[in-house]
Amino acid sequence: MQLHPSPGGSVSARPFALALFLVVVLAATGRGAGAAGPVTRTWTGTGANANWTNHANWNPAAPNAGDILVFPAVAARKSNTNDYPDGTTFAEVRLQGSGYILGGNRVALDDGLSNDPLVGTNTINLVLDGPGGITSHSGTLNLMAHNLHDGTTSVSGGTVHAGHNNAFGQFSATVDVFSGNVSLADGVTIYNPLIIGGPAAPALHALGEAEWDAPISVAGPSTFDAAPGAKLLLPGTISGPSAIFKTGPGTVVVSGENTFSGAFTVSEGVLRVTRSEALGSPIGGTVIDGGTLEFDTALMAEPITINGGGHDGGGALRSLSGINHLGNVLIDSDATVTVVEGILRLPNGIDQAGEHLTLTMSGGGTLEIEGEGDFDGTISVLEGWLSARGHLLASVEVDGGELEGDGSVGPVRLLSGWVTPGIAGDGALTVEGDFEAGPAGRVHFTIDAPDAYTALRVTGTVSLDAADLWVDGDGDAAPGAKVTLIENTGAAPIDGEFAFREEGSDLLVGGSVFFIITYMGGPAPANDLVFTALAPDTADAALHLLNTPQGAPSGGQVPLVFRATNAGPDTATSPEVTITAGAGLAFVSLKAPAGWGCQTPVVGAPGDIVCTRNALAPGEADDFQVVFSVTAAAGATVAFTGELTHVSAEEDPADNAVDVSVGVSSAGQQPFRRALPGLAGDGSW
Repeated sequence: MQLHPSPGGSVSARPFALALFLVVVLAATGRGAGAAGPVTRTWTGTGANANWTNHANWNPAAPNAGDILVFPAVAARKSNTNDYPDGTTFAEVRLQGSGYILGGNRVALDDGLSNDPLVGTNTINLVLDGPGGITSHSGTLNLMAHNLHDGTTSVSGGTVHAGHNNAFGQFSATVDVFSGNVSLADGVTIYNPLIIGGPAAPALHALGEAEWDAPISVAGPSTFDAAPGAKLLLPGTISGPSAIFKTGPGTVVVSGENTFSGAFTVSEGVLRVTRSEALGSPIGGTVIDGGTLEFDTALMAEPITINGGGHDGGGALRSLSGINHLGNVLIDSDATVTVVEGILRLPNGIDQAGEHLTLTMSGGGTLEIEGEGDFDGTISVLEGWLSARGHLLASVEVDGGELEGDGSVGPVRLLSGWVTPGIAGDGALTVEGDFEAGPAGRVHFTIDAPDAYTALRVTGTVSLDAADLWVDGDGDAAPGAKVTLIENTGAAPIDGEFAFREEGSDLLVGGSVFFIITYMGGPAPANDLVFTALAPDTADAALHLLNTPQGAPSGGQVPLVFRATNAGPDTATSPEVTITAGAGLAFVSLKAPAGWGCQTPVVGAPGDIVCTRNALAPGEADDFQVVFSVTAAAGATVAFTGELTHVSAEEDPADNAVDVSVGVSSAGQQPFRRALPGLAGDGSW
C-alpha cells in the first residue's frame, strides 16, 4: 500500500484509514489469514441451506482452507453438507455437540477429527482424508464412509462405530482403544491393527457378523463382545500380556496363532476356538463362567476352568465333532459338558476346586475320561456316552445316557439309560462302591466266548430292581462253561433280579447257545451273576404241504394246508413259519393254530405270512390253513413256498422248506386233487 502526500506535503489520512479498515475486515473474515494461522469457525446452521460455503451458517463466516471447524452443542441445523471442492484441506474438525450428520465432499484434515459431546451421537457420512486421525472422548461417533486418512483412531471414551470396511482409514492406520468401545456393523471387515486395553476393559463389539482381520494387541484388560445372534470373527494374531473377557450373548470366534498371556474369561455367549493355539499362552488359562467354550480341535496345553450350564444351557464346554483332547480341566462349581458328536477325550482326568460338585453330560457324543484327577463329586449322564478309561473317583448317575468303559468309577446309580461294561465288547468296568439299577435302566453285556466277554466288578452292594438285562455276542461256549458277568466282591448277596430273568431261567445268546442264569454263582460266598452254557437242544422239525394243487385257476382261489411238526428228540425253540404269496398270487385268509402269533399281508396283496411261538414240542403238529387268490393269467406259473426255522440244532434241514410250482389254468377250471378228508373234489373247503 502506498500513501500519497496531501497538498502541503503531508500524507492524506483517508487512504491510510481505508487501508487499515480493509486489513481489519480481512482479518475478521479470515481473508488472507493463512499467514497468521488457522481461524476457528463455529457452525451456527442459521443459513438458508445446509452448505458449508454459506457464510450465514458460520460464526464469523464460512471457513477458508486450513481453518478449524467447530460444531458446538447448540446449532439451528445439525445435518450439513461439505460443498467445498473435493479434498479441500482444513486443520481439524471438532464435534463438541451431538446430533450432527456430516455429509458431502471428501475433506482432508491435517490434525484430524475429535468427538467430544457429553452424550448423544454424531455421524460422519463424508470421506475423511489427510494425515490427521480420529479422537473420540465421549458419546457415539458413527464412521460410515470409505475413509482415507493416515492417522490413528484413538478411543478414550464413548463408542466409535464402524459402518464400513475402511471406516478407520488406510489399513496401515492403527486403532487404539484405551476406554470406551468400538462397534462393528453387520458385514464389516476391518483390516487395521488394533491396540486395546485399559483399566475399564474397553470392548470390541459386533452388532452382526463382523470380522477384525488384522493383528490385535491387548495392552490392558480388554473385552470382546457380540450382540444377540451376532458373530465376531478374529482370525488374526492376538498378542499382549493382559486379560480378555468375552461378554454378550453372541459368538466370538478366535482362530489365530495367538500368544497373549492373560486369562480368557467367558462370562456370556459363546467363545468358539478353531485351532489349538487360539487361546494363547497357557500361562493365563481360560475360565468359563456362565458362557460356553465351543471347539472342534485339541486344546491340550490350555488349563480350562468351567462353571455353570453354559450359554442357553448348551454346556460350559461344547465339543462339536471329531476326536478332541483337553489336557487340564478344573471344575470350580456345578457345570455341564456337551459333546455334540464324536469324542471329547480328557487324558488327565478332571480336577476340582470345591466339594460335592456335579458335572452334567449332554449331547450325542462320547466324553472319554482317562487318567485319575481328583474330582470326587457326581457325574450325571443325561445323554450320550460317558466312557471311563482311567481311575475316576466320581460317582456316576446315569439318567438317559450310557456309562461304558474298562476303567473304574465310584458308586453307580442307573435310573434310566444304559450301563455297558467294557469297550467294543471287551473288558470290565469296576464300580468302587455300590451299584444300583432301577426298572427303567438297562445293563448290557457281551459274551463272545468264555474268555472273551464284558463284566462288571462291584466292591459294594449290588441292587437290581427289575432292570432290563441285554446280552449279545457270539455266545460261543461249550456246555458247562461259566461266565461271570457281575463279580460282586462285597459280602452281601445280590439284592433283586433283572426283569424276567429270574434265578435258574435261561437266555439264548448268539442265536444258538442257551445259558442258565444264577445270582448265587462264583466262589464263596457265591454272590456273583454267573451264566452257565447248556448243551444245545436238537430237534427234527419239518414243514409239509398237505394238499398239493395240480393247477391254479386264473381269477380263482387256492386253499392250502401247511403242517409244522417236530419229531424230537428235543423242543424246537423259537420256531418261525414263513409262507409266501409270490408273483401271481394274493393273500386272502389264514387260520393259524393256537399258540402262534402271525403277521399277514394286506388282503389282495402278495407278501409273507410270518408266524412264531416260543417252542414246538416233540411230537407236536400244527396246521396253517391258507387261502390265496390267483392273479396270474392262464398259462403262467405260480409257486407256493414255505419255510420252518428255529434256534435249536436241526437233525434234518432238508424237510424244513416247501416249494411247489403249478400252472395257471383258465378261469372256472378246478383241477385239484383230493388230499385230505374234508376237502371237496374240486379243491374247495
